[in-house]
Amino acid sequence: MPLTENTHPLVEAQQKVKINEIIQCYNEANRQSDATKEKQKILAQQASGRETNLWWEADIEKLSLQELEDLESHYTKHINKLYSTKARKL
Repeated sequence: MPLTENTHPLVEAQQKVKINEIIQCYNEANRQSDATKEKQKILAQQASGRETNLWWEADIEKLSLQELEDLESHYTKHINKLYSTKARKL
């Protein structure tokens, strides 16, 4: 559907491409938001049931690469602290 009678077909085509790009970005943002909400929901469920679902028993197969790297960094820091404390006590 032409925007106006005087709209050049090339300009109209460029506008449609831009609109489609914006729609795709919007849809991707919604998908990411939904995925984040789902992860938050799962984490909240795990946190509320820690007696039965211990955090260290979480399924790491479901973590993203960034989440795995963050977890590795967290563990590395604590392991280094553990070794340091042990060495001081020896």
